Amino acid sequence: MVLADATNVVATDAPSATATKTMSQASDVPNAPNTEKLVAALDDVASFAAAKRDAAAAKLDAASAKDAPGLCIALLRVASDRAHGSARRLAAGTFARNLLRKAFWTPEKDGASFPDASRAPIRVAALDALCAAPDGPSRALIAECLRLAGAVPASAFGGSSHFTDRASSSSPASSEDPRADLALDVCEHLARHESSFVSSSGFLLATHAAARPFQYFRDAATAREAAPEALETLCGKVIAPHVVPMCGSDDARVRRAALKVVFRAVRAYMPDALRGEATRSIVGSISRSTLILRSSSDEGTASEEDWIAAKRALRLAKALVTRHASMLDSSAFRSIVGACVGVAGVDDPTADAADAAVAEAFACLESVLSATREPEPTRDAAWAGLTDFACDDAQRVSALKDLILQCVVPHANLRARDEDRLAEDPEEYARVNAVGDAAIADAIEEALADGGGSSGVTARGAALEFAQALVTTKGPAGDGAEPPAKKHKKDTKKDTKKDGEDGEGKAPPPTPGEFALKEVVDAILAEAPKEKIEKVGKSAAAAGAVATYAAPAAEAALGASKYFGLFQLAAALASAQAQRGRAAKDGAMRQFCQRHAFPAAAAAESPHVAAAAAKFIADALAVAKTTAAALLREGVAALIAAIEREWDLKGSNDDDDTDDDDDDDGEEIDDEGVAVVKDIASWAAKSVLEDAPAASEAFGTLAVGAVDASCERLLALVESSPAHSTPALRVLGAMAGVASGAMTPTAAAGRVERIVAAFAPFAPSIEGNDSIEGNDSIEGNDSDVPLDAWEASVDACAALVEAATEWDAPEGASDEEAREGETAAAAAAAAHVAAYWRAAESLEPSADDDDDEDEADGDQTDGRAPPPAHAAVASLLRAAAEVLASRVSDENPAKDKKPATDAKSATFARLAADVRRVCAEWARHLPAWRRQGEAGLVDDASLDDLRDIVAAASTAAGDEDEAVAAIAGPGAATAAAVLEDSDDEATRRAAAGALAACVSAPGFRARVPESSLNFFRVAIDNAEGATTGRRSARAALHLLAAVAASSGFAAGAAGDALNWLRVRCECAGVAGWTVEGADDACINGALLGAHVASLHAALAALAAPGAPQPDKKVFGAALGEAVRAAATLLASPEDGDDDDDDDNDEDDDSVGEDDSDDEATIRDDLENETEEEFLERYAAIARDMADGTAAAAADDDDDDDEGCDEEDSAYDAALRSTRGDGAMDAMAFARWFETWRAGDTRGVRVSSVVDGASAKALTKAAAR
Repeated sequence: MVLADATNVVATDAPSATATKTMSQASDVPNAPNTEKLVAALDDVASFAAAKRDAAAAKLDAASAKDAPGLCIALLRVASDRAHGSARRLAAGTFARNLLRKAFWTPEKDGASFPDASRAPIRVAALDALCAAPDGPSRALIAECLRLAGAVPASAFGGSSHFTDRASSSSPASSEDPRADLALDVCEHLARHESSFVSSSGFLLATHAAARPFQYFRDAATAREAAPEALETLCGKVIAPHVVPMCGSDDARVRRAALKVVFRAVRAYMPDALRGEATRSIVGSISRSTLILRSSSDEGTASEEDWIAAKRALRLAKALVTRHASMLDSSAFRSIVGACVGVAGVDDPTADAADAAVAEAFACLESVLSATREPEPTRDAAWAGLTDFACDDAQRVSALKDLILQCVVPHANLRARDEDRLAEDPEEYARVNAVGDAAIADAIEEALADGGGSSGVTARGAALEFAQALVTTKGPAGDGAEPPAKKHKKDTKKDTKKDGEDGEGKAPPPTPGEFALKEVVDAILAEAPKEKIEKVGKSAAAAGAVATYAAPAAEAALGASKYFGLFQLAAALASAQAQRGRAAKDGAMRQFCQRHAFPAAAAAESPHVAAAAAKFIADALAVAKTTAAALLREGVAALIAAIEREWDLKGSNDDDDTDDDDDDDGEEIDDEGVAVVKDIASWAAKSVLEDAPAASEAFGTLAVGAVDASCERLLALVESSPAHSTPALRVLGAMAGVASGAMTPTAAAGRVERIVAAFAPFAPSIEGNDSIEGNDSIEGNDSDVPLDAWEASVDACAALVEAATEWDAPEGASDEEAREGETAAAAAAAAHVAAYWRAAESLEPSADDDDDEDEADGDQTDGRAPPPAHAAVASLLRAAAEVLASRVSDENPAKDKKPATDAKSATFARLAADVRRVCAEWARHLPAWRRQGEAGLVDDASLDDLRDIVAAASTAAGDEDEAVAAIAGPGAATAAAVLEDSDDEATRRAAAGALAACVSAPGFRARVPESSLNFFRVAIDNAEGATTGRRSARAALHLLAAVAASSGFAAGAAGDALNWLRVRCECAGVAGWTVEGADDACINGALLGAHVASLHAALAALAAPGAPQPDKKVFGAALGEAVRAAATLLASPEDGDDDDDDDNDEDDDSVGEDDSDDEATIRDDLENETEEEFLERYAAIARDMADGTAAAAADDDDDDDEGCDEEDSAYDAALRSTRGDGAMDAMAFARWFETWRAGDTRGVRVSSVVDGASAKALTKAAAR
């Protein structure tokens, strides 16, 4: 008898003793399952026997299909019954939760369904179960069941049929609030069972579930909503009288849960019941929670629960300050600031939850800073709380200085956790100290992994962010009043501009926070001995001379911990000053860098200090003014020295008689630690080269010597140890990107060839794919060059090839020499990509089992897994293919051209062979990479590169159509698959362009059977779906033309032609594209020729003998457009004039000249807006989105139109190699048109569908 059949409440067999209570409860549930069979099924679900498990699951599924609500209530009672074992309770809770998830959250799917009337009984059952359940995992599951049962259906807010905790903005606030049900249930339960309910372990969990849906505003279009009636009731009857007192409990777990409930209640609204005395009580509990933590920390007894409770308290404090600052007085602000200081000031905590709690403390302090922008009296109250009721500027600066010393400095300094982390987890150390692009990538990865949370924020990072916020926050009077301060005579003489002044206006005055942080930094510097600066003259530095650094004496004088903190604080100060337009004077920055940052990065005794100094260089110099070009060169040279440095490794001391007591004379570091420090230095150098405004000047044409010297140092590192060359290659690639003006193609080619030669011994051979192991020429640990080094080498080669192709030859330079340099660089780099792939296969061998899908996608890899996808490969191959195309064009006969030498011919032949071979191999991997999703990197950038590669290969094809088809075939399959699968508009546009280039490639039709890859259907489907924007429709339209122009229409395919014309007409209407309105770059171009050829093919199919009578309207429209386009393509230059070409150029210089000022004003307004202004701004945005205003629509159209010309130009360039200037397509159509017009037009009157002037112009042009 299955479980679903036993729905009467009378068991046929005597129940077991443990189930008696549950059975008596089940008698209250209509159609409740037989309890004995239910518990037996739950026990069997956990059985080790698969057959038993499957049978039990089938019984439970059948029961849920028959009566899901009854089963759910019975399961909740089992889960809460202490008479049952923990395993059975856990199984019951798990099944109930899953049942509710499926039934309430995905009701449109097959499975159990819950009538709306069943929601209330389930909520009541879950509430009863939660109060009765013993502590443990089953109680947490029951709490989740209560949340699911009380979840608000999004359909109640105008959304889908799913359920959510967040209210939608689409429903007016005046309608019945579905969030009220669970809140009122809790209130009613409390009225009936007050003493037992409040004392139960499930009370706070139930109240939290009831309060949670109210943490968001219901109507986003309203800046401030009144608290909902149900929330007022919940707070008045439950939270204020019972939960608020629990916030100060001695039990950390109770305190933590109560604080979380109150946080949910006030996160958006401030109910009346929680105002006044209740608010003061809440603030007092926040202080108490942090005092308990501080006291237990001082005694060494602080637990994880204490830290979590403190974090919850501070999160609640931040919500009060952020949302309800106007309800706090100066005493409340002072208490909140004191609570933050109490947590942030704990000395070197080791608890796992400590970092998150300290980060929350600084986040709360930042919210207090934000409150200083609110109107009075809130602003004054916030300042009073922050500065301990300071009365004037001097006292305020002093109070902020004390705050920095007490809270920020301890976290800025080196701590025991940092030293342990470098020794035990170097990867985590690198993440925490990431610089530049590495820091951005880590932040994005953490946000995605944490759902946008802040779990990845470190205590130090939060402390320094607060310090920067202090510097950028204006004082009570709107700005800071500078107290008396000494001025350096040197600065007075050399720098006539004020701090931050750039010649365009006066810098804003310093803030109290800036004075405070600067005093802290200056005080630390005053303790350090002043050393003589090793200077290198400007001309010598530009020629490549560099300073030699020794460990700074300040490190020994201050100690590694304090010196480490100095760089952290100085970087925060410099960044914040620059953010306010008050960048430090060049003289002051130069002295600090030359005395401290550069020597420390290159030669500090402590690896932590070296890493901190490198990070400072990146933070400080990336915002330097253009006058600091020489300082940038010196900074990059110091960071290269940091990468070159040889550290004393652990265990490397050969003196066995050394006493153990001597081990503390210097810090030891192992190989992994060395790699991390050098990695940080390389990211810092990359950041300076790519982000500093003066970088192009510092490494431009006047600094060829410095560029050459830097590249030589980096290449020496690569050649000495390819396995450890990733940092050097990273900097080399960045150097190539910024120094293209100072790097000739010949020099770039030489550097590519040296990289290739350094890695060549470690790549498996082409013939046998032999492993590199056992190669006698490989020394040390370099026998295994890691994959990241190979990838860095590809990145560097790509940047060097790009530099070679973008070099602007000065007057008098040899163009032929430049072309030879480009050719050599491209050939070597292309061959290196193939070596990288072979090495990757050797290092990470794997197999691809998706044979069926491989075949469907056009995969030609013989079942082998592709090498790792790498973003730089596509751009490198694109540049190499374009070099090849350019050289082919250069090889065209010319009278004044000298015959190529044998060496040049050999270089060109090697380039052609390598580029075609590697591009074809890259294309073969595209289908497999696409199936890898995001990891495969088949995105809009790589698809654009595919389009350009095919276009360049087509230009350079000559008699090598087969080589081009080897690229275009799998490329077309990949692009078509992306069009079918992707929802991203940018990716779809790029895929359309790639597919258009591939199907238009020479030899494509002959070598790629279209029957197996239905590109025509893909183009039609894509055009039919391109209805959301002009740019996407423009791309879809051009793809339609390219496919039809390439393949034409088969005999008897008049129906296909007619459908194609219909879709094309609709797509052209959305795209706003006509022959008359085509972009000037495409007139007389390949794109217009493709449209003519496609229309020609369709018209010929419709007019073919035996074809059905065409629709005259459709036929006439297509014919008229084809005639006008062909006439335009064949028109002589004398047929028109360009008198108006420059009409719109007069005012070009004025456009955007005030953009920077406008952006600065907008940024300042946003940074200083109050909470009320913030809420009103977002409410206005929500109202505009709901109304669908014309302004928003117009903005969308403007944004869309900006890319339309880009689409036209890109397609024209992609089709140029096969369609030329379009004249051949126009002539072919003109001949057909004359023949058709002279023959049987099948009742179509030419004069009625074709403009006479256009027809005459076409005839005249064709004759000419």
